[in-house]
Amino acid sequence: MKKITNIILGLTVLLIFNLCTVAPKNITTLRCEYIKEPLGIDIQKPRFMWNIESEAGCKQNAFRVIVASSKDLLIKGEADIWDSEKTASDMQMAYYEGAKLQSHTRYWWRVEA
Repeated sequence: MKKITNIILGLTVLLIFNLCTVAPKNITTLRCEYIKEPLGIDIQKPRFMWNIESEAGCKQNAFRVIVASSKDLLIKGEADIWDSEKTASDMQMAYYEGAKLQSHTRYWWRVEA
C-alpha cells in the first residue's frame, strides 16, 4: 500500500511540474529602454524588458528576443537584424547584442519565453 501511495505522490508531483512548464504565459508590457513605444532611441545596445503573467505562478526559465526590419518578418518569427537565440535565464530583460543599429530606421522586436 505504501508503494502505491508513493507512486501516486510521485505522479502528482510530476503532473504539477508538467502543468507549470506548459501553463499559458502572457508576455506583457514590452519596453525598450523603459519606454512602451520608443521612437528615436539613440542607444546602440538598448535594453529590452517585458513582464510575464502566468495563472499557475510559473516562472520563466528561458527567453528569446528577435529583432526584425519589418513587422511581417517578425510575425513569421524571422530575425533579420538580431536573434538572441534561446537563453536560459529567469531575468525579464536582455541587452541588444547585434550589429550596429542605423539611425532613422524602424525596428520591430518580440520576446518568446
